Amino acid sequence: MSSSTVKYLEGEKIYLKIPEVEDAEYLYEGLNQNSESRRLRGRQTPVSFYSVKEALQQPNRQDTYAFFICLHETDDIIGELSLLGLGNEMNRSAQFQISIYNSHYFSGGLGTEASELAMVFAFGKLNLNRIELEVFSTNTRAIAAYEKLGFVQEGLKRQAYYLDFEYKDLIMMSLLRQDYLEMHNI
Repeated sequence: MSSSTVKYLEGEKIYLKIPEVEDAEYLYEGLNQNSESRRLRGRQTPVSFYSVKEALQQPNRQDTYAFFICLHETDDIIGELSLLGLGNEMNRSAQFQISIYNSHYFSGGLGTEASELAMVFAFGKLNLNRIELEVFSTNTRAIAAYEKLGFVQEGLKRQAYYLDFEYKDLIMMSLLRQDYLEMHNI
């Protein structure tokens, strides 16, 4: 990682940075590091280096904010998160996605810390009213983390995704600005 890395949002153990083409190797390794992480993202096959580099060369879309999750201690990229679908200014909503690449980092609270930074950014800087997400019904660790952040279940998409040779349900969750502000006494 470059010594000129801009730490866009900083937490206690991690920081978020905007992806750069120079990060292609880190992203490629992260996306393909282990099958558990790929499975939780809904990908059953590895991603090619070419497609990773090509994606990083595309200019940022105006309706998306994408960040790498990096460790303060080592500057290693351990995951990514995105706020998508920001095009409608009247609705002031976005879809949230997060992925931690290596199962070694699944239980250390790093994903929760990164998500908290994203919520501060979304409700503070972007002045959004609503954040929504979808999560596999079998991903109980993620569901618990989202609930801890204040997300509530809104619905269920039955058998919406084919993974591991069977159809999986997706849980739809959301967090509203007013609930977030109340939860944080703001």
